[in-house]
Amino acid sequence: MKVIITDTGAYPGKAGLLDRVYRPGNDVHICCGCFECLKRADHTCIIDDEGKNIGEEIDKCDEIVIVSRSCYGCFSPFVKKVLERGLTSLGPDALVSHQIIDKKKVHLHLYGRKVLRSEKDLMDRTIQACFDPKRFDAIAFWYDDPWKIVRHKT
Repeated sequence: MKVIITDTGAYPGKAGLLDRVYRPGNDVHICCGCFECLKRADHTCIIDDEGKNIGEEIDKCDEIVIVSRSCYGCFSPFVKKVLERGLTSLGPDALVSHQIIDKKKVHLHLYGRKVLRSEKDLMDRTIQACFDPKRFDAIAFWYDDPWKIVRHKT
């Protein structure tokens, strides 16, 4: 199973029946910062929307695919909003309910015209902060146009 987070409205690869796709138009609200998800045994969010179970979906998936515009060295607002809702499963302090055997693959397809080297460097640091290197194997691919994105196999 894959968790696919895309800000383009479409995923340029193939999504399977069991894959979870988050795209603009999904009913995902902004994290309110209450940290109730950290107190709950199942780590679900108190906000009852399509992002309620994203932490659990990230825990269970084999791969995370992100398609995002580079916004001054950060993810697009939509992608950032979805990632923030997965707080319980991302980062070095994440509460993991199972033993990690293999790292999860994270494929980041980032795009933007005339992205500066300094923005790419900042995005590299953002990726390191978002995806704990002990638990995630994150690979970033850069494009100047989102419709040129192709599925990479590693």
